[in-house]
Formats: sequence, C-alpha cells, structure tokens
Amino acid sequence: MEGKRDYKRRGTLDFPVASYTMNRDGNYSHSPKWHPDVEIYLLYKGQGVIHLGSNDIPLQAGCIYFIHPNEVHSLHTTGPARSRTLVFSKDAIA
Repeated sequence: MEGKRDYKRRGTLDFPVASYTMNRDGNYSHSPKWHPDVEIYLLYKGQGVIHLGSNDIPLQAGCIYFIHPNEVHSLHTTGPARSRTLVFSKDAIA
C-alpha cells in the first residue's frame, strides 16, 4: 500500500503532541498516509479495519493500536464509531 506523506505539524516545538477525537454516526475512512510521528489509536465504539503496511487488522471497540513512525496506514470504520488518536514526535519520548 502506498500513501501520501502527512506534513502536518503536531502541537508546538516545546510540546509536539496532537490529540484528535472522532465521533461519527456513519462509515468513515481516510486514504493511506504516513508521517514521521508515532500514533496511538484507541477505538471506544464501533468496528472496522485498520490497514498497517500490508496487514489488515480488524478494529474492535476497546482496542489500542500503535502505529510506528513512517508506517503507511489507513482506516475504515463501519457504522457509528468513536475514537481518540494521539500523534507525537518520537523525539518527545526520547
């Protein structure tokens, strides 16, 4: 799977962390992308599939997924879904 690089800056230079909340009533997906940041994805409600590299991993409510820096990933949820994502520079935890 190929993806586009996400150039979005996360947080500030002093605190390079971003938090995203998703609350959808219907299906949701985003196209394949990658970035040099670490991503932690927590699905509170719903189900679907997360595509990591060449792996398709079922999404289930209550699971946490770690996405490595520079790993191509995409997401597709079916039906109502609620999640939280933290994206941060790997340097922030070094």
